[in-house]
Amino acid sequence: MWRHYDGGNPYEDFNSEEAGNGMWWGAVQNPNEPDILARGSCSNIPFWVETGEVPDVEGALSPLILAELAYERIRVPETNITLSPEREDRQVVNLPTWIWADTGDFSPVAVTASLDGWDIWATEGSGDTGDTLPTAVFDTTHDIEVMEVQAVVR
Repeated sequence: MWRHYDGGNPYEDFNSEEAGNGMWWGAVQNPNEPDILARGSCSNIPFWVETGEVPDVEGALSPLILAELAYERIRVPETNITLSPEREDRQVVNLPTWIWADTGDFSPVAVTASLDGWDIWATEGSGDTGDTLPTAVFDTTHDIEVMEVQAVVR
């Protein structure tokens, strides 16, 4: 490793002469990635990238990767629902039940991801982003006890 970064193969003195003209890039795991093998799949050692260049390495930060990271971090506020019939203990099998979101403060949500020192950034949100957002489902669950009503009709 010492020869790699200091001995001239391929870098000399940790590329100190290039300070301000680029930066070191290295693998960083996404702790929210559910697939542990995918999370640790990058085995590249840190490498130098000139300012403004996007390295040709799988998974390297790019506007697309930043957009995916930004989208992953969007948090939609909790929503309260109302049932009809109103009481949860009155929900009955085969009886129509209406569920709707209460009126409230609904406003667009957005998040921006950027890389300092590079002109790479992405904003994802529910406003006019100029592109199609990835398919996603935001949901909330509510436990409801449902009764079964039986009747004998002669």
